[in-house]
Amino acid sequence: MKQNGKNINQFKTGNIITRIEPSKPIQMPNGDLIKDRKFIGEPLKFLSITNGCVNVEKSIKKKKPIKHDDKKLLDEELVFAVEMATKLLEEMFTNSGLIILPLDVYENGWSLYIDPYMGAKDIVETKEELNDKLEKAIEDENYKLAKQIKEKIINFKK
Repeated sequence: MKQNGKNINQFKTGNIITRIEPSKPIQMPNGDLIKDRKFIGEPLKFLSITNGCVNVEKSIKKKKPIKHDDKKLLDEELVFAVEMATKLLEEMFTNSGLIILPLDVYENGWSLYIDPYMGAKDIVETKEELNDKLEKAIEDENYKLAKQIKEKIINFKK
């Protein structure tokens, strides 16, 4: 699935987002221009835009779920203990916390984070995205796709 870079203003507080493009060029004291690639592919929780800055925090990546068959059900207490220990270790060793990025450099190049274990099926499109896709489908004379998109728009839940 091709992800298109979006403006940070298109996201809501709590969205799990990621950078998919480098930042705008930043001029170094020696005159070189660099593009910051930090946070590309990393899940970040969008908090707000304040004081000319994008405020996000690191979001712990979802882990691949433990699979087991009904014959070997894990003891609930053991599962709980393992989950709590895992959460504690992640909190201790994950560099989490508030990340403040200058808006003028990091305004564009964002997308919703797609969990690599789950794939693109987790993506929930906004009504605006669906309307854009509908216009494109009609423009391309793909009326079958346009009909499907129109049904998604009608059934859209906020």
